[in-house]
Amino acid sequence: MTILRALETRYQGYRFRSRLEARYAVMFDSLGLQWVYAREGFVVDDMPYLPDCYFPQLDTYGEVKPQLLCLEAYRKIHAIGGIIFYGYPEV
Repeated sequence: MTILRALETRYQGYRFRSRLEARYAVMFDSLGLQWVYAREGFVVDDMPYLPDCYFPQLDTYGEVKPQLLCLEAYRKIHAIGGIIFYGYPEV
């Protein structure tokens, strides 16, 4: 089994933890959706959690994952009332 490592990527003055997160930021920009990267953290089930982005216009947080099968990410973002984005955006 091959484990893929995230590639840190810079965009709009941010250092994203993965290229996928940066691709979503490009997509959000192309849609005219304001976003802030990794704005603030929370404690969910006694564990620290830092959502990938915050959308001021929507007053909600977002999490980016390559596939929908990440139940832990879904549970965390659901606990704070956010949304999850999965897959690879076409930009």
